[in-house]
Amino acid sequence: MEQEQHETNETQPAAELIPVEQQTLLFYGKPLIVVRLPDGQPGVVLRSLCQNMQLDLSAQLKRIRRTEAIADALVYVRIET
Repeated sequence: MEQEQHETNETQPAAELIPVEQQTLLFYGKPLIVVRLPDGQPGVVLRSLCQNMQLDLSAQLKRIRRTEAIADALVYVRIET
C-alpha cells in the first residue's frame, strides 16, 4: 500500500518517492489514485482508498504501522494534484 504525504502528528519518514507513473482509476465509480514506483511496484494512494471506503485515514495508518507484516509496505509518494 502506498500513501501520499499527509498531515499527522506522527513522525514521517524523510524519504519521499516520486512515482514514474500516476493514474486515476474508478473504483466502484469513485476516483482512486494509483502509481507505479521507481522499482516497478504498483501502489495505491491510501488517502483516496480510505475516502472511497469511508474509512478514517489516521486510524488506518495506525493499524498499518502496528502490523509488522505490512508496515514496511507503507511508503510516502509525491503525487500530482
